[in-house]
Amino acid sequence: MARWRLPWRLTGFSTPVVGVQWEQHDGDHEVVRRVLNALEDRRILFAQYGAESPDRCIASAVQVRHILTDAMNTRGISDGLELALKDLRAVFTAFVDAMQSGDAQRHGVNHFGFTAALATLRSLVGERLAPLCAEYEIEIVGRLQLIVPDSSNWFFLNFSHGHDDYGFVREP
Repeated sequence: MARWRLPWRLTGFSTPVVGVQWEQHDGDHEVVRRVLNALEDRRILFAQYGAESPDRCIASAVQVRHILTDAMNTRGISDGLELALKDLRAVFTAFVDAMQSGDAQRHGVNHFGFTAALATLRSLVGERLAPLCAEYEIEIVGRLQLIVPDSSNWFFLNFSHGHDDYGFVREP
């Protein structure tokens, strides 16, 4: 169940004839809605693998990181939402790091490695969006449905050997 907050915060009170001052801010629900709207327009999350290029995907992932950082800086969001957005941002950071690793820089990103990293990114983003949308009672529509696991078919990979916490291959 989502914790709903009022879209304003009391900042002052004055008298002779009573005066109230407040500051308006976006609630958690609105922040999640804005993030979903921004992600819904990102090809990196759903375009066919053959139509993607590593450079464009890296640039898109960096832009998404900025969007998520802006969302985290929204005044008045809950600590839980901030942590969820940080976790989502970390997935995009891990993708960029994997694409810009020392091996990738020295030998170039091969198609298989790029496709695997992109598939991992999409899977991990979908797994993080589903609980957010459920908590804030936001329906996932459009192309984002392609990456969000169906609640009856959840599975989480347990990456242990040779992978970091986000499923990307670690350098030796």
